[in-house]
Amino acid sequence: MGINRRQWLGLAFVAAVAPQRAVRAAVEPGSALRGPLYLAARKFGGNYEAVLLTEGGQVLRSVRLSGRGHSFALDSSSGTVVAFARQPGTQAVMFSCDPGKLNEPAQVFHTPQGRHFSGHGAFSADGQLLYAAENDFEAGRGMIGLYRLNPSSGGFDRVGEWASAGIGPHEIILDVKQHRLCVANGGLLTHPDYDKLVLNRDTMQASLAYLDVSNGQMLSRHVLPAHQHQQSIRHVVLDHQQSVWFGCQYQGSRAHQVPLVGYHSGPGPLEWVQADDEIWHAMQHYVGSIAFDPITRVVAASSPVGGVVAYWDAESKTFLAMHDLPDGCGVAPASQGGVIVNSGFGRWAYWRSGMDEPKVIKSDQSVAWDHHLRTL
Repeated sequence: MGINRRQWLGLAFVAAVAPQRAVRAAVEPGSALRGPLYLAARKFGGNYEAVLLTEGGQVLRSVRLSGRGHSFALDSSSGTVVAFARQPGTQAVMFSCDPGKLNEPAQVFHTPQGRHFSGHGAFSADGQLLYAAENDFEAGRGMIGLYRLNPSSGGFDRVGEWASAGIGPHEIILDVKQHRLCVANGGLLTHPDYDKLVLNRDTMQASLAYLDVSNGQMLSRHVLPAHQHQQSIRHVVLDHQQSVWFGCQYQGSRAHQVPLVGYHSGPGPLEWVQADDEIWHAMQHYVGSIAFDPITRVVAASSPVGGVVAYWDAESKTFLAMHDLPDGCGVAPASQGGVIVNSGFGRWAYWRSGMDEPKVIKSDQSVAWDHHLRTL
């Protein structure tokens, strides 16, 4: 009997905490930095890696990881990148995308005892502070771990933590204009002893919380109606009007047809975008990533479970299109408008409004693109 791609990814999984010698960095020969650039996680040749690559799919740098990578925090001013382990991993890897520092070794750091990463993080506007989504799994609390760059060691020192104003924070993004962190609290109570098993499915309550970036104080917290409490808010992105779009993973009955993409503007409630039930059915209760293209003003939401990517107009909130992309999760804005998408079956492709199907830029079945894609 064959195995599917996610089973294949898990076969080579090693402990999330690895000695630093297990982390390597490599710059592919003949490569040169040129924009636009992207960050992605992959499995290649039996190894898990974080990679820096061009829009055309050329890898410029690869950094070995000890297990599956999830997403990235990026300081654009310095080129510093942090690749986070998939939940419930405790390891993160810092490396540089600066042209003059591509051969500098990557550095590993970990959560303290009693915490694990949730796969996402963000840098402060000045690049000196790293905010990391974490789980205080013994107390069942969502936390934002605070890490500061140490000029002496070149690494990170943990300097504190804030409450995330919910359970199970997943994606967090920095809203520079409004001086806040936008936190997708998924509402899922988990413990590493049980991997990713949801322990509170019947009582869970997700939220979208805003925290003051200067002190972590909760500015506001927004939840869905009680009858939608099994919607887990997982991913967030800002659009051109500072509205926060969110993507969900539904934890209720497989027989239900529920919306999965919504937005929040100003002081009002969380709102859903509109789409026919067949769209939500195709997405199979799961949004794996969400992205905004500022040129065409389109929001994209991927579903690796459903094997589709769906699109909405950010202005009107109306549904635009959907196309197949088996095991497609990574999605990020392209340089000339539209989006770059990738998949666990090695596809690297481009889509823009008006196209029936994405244009495949590169296809390599020896590569399994995994989880998120980020634009530098």
